[in-house]
Amino acid sequence: ANALHLGYNVSNPLVASRKTFEVEGEKFLFDRLNDGGKFSPSIPMVCATRQLTHDGGKCDRNILWMDGMHVCPETMTARYGASIACLLGCVYNGESEKNDDSIRECEKECNDQFMSVMPADEAWIS
Repeated sequence: ANALHLGYNVSNPLVASRKTFEVEGEKFLFDRLNDGGKFSPSIPMVCATRQLTHDGGKCDRNILWMDGMHVCPETMTARYGASIACLLGCVYNGESEKNDDSIRECEKECNDQFMSVMPADEAWIS
């Protein structure tokens, strides 16, 4: 979603297929910061804008990824916690016996709600 936001010519990630991502991934994942680190992060992962310093080593960082591998705990921890609580609820809340199909549907709802790039529904927060 950030690659789309930054202006890369990619499909909307909410409707893109796995094959589409594999083809389009090369268009933006290999566009790297030249920050001198051992693992240079991809610009769409860590940058909020495509405006880089003259040497291509720095950008205005987004609030999701610190280095392209580790999420910023200040912005993502609550979502991770809510997601885990929701997933545990899929198995342990309510009726005593659940079938695999109902658990999988509940898992999908949890992941769609808390682990997507969409904002969390206010009803879940309040």
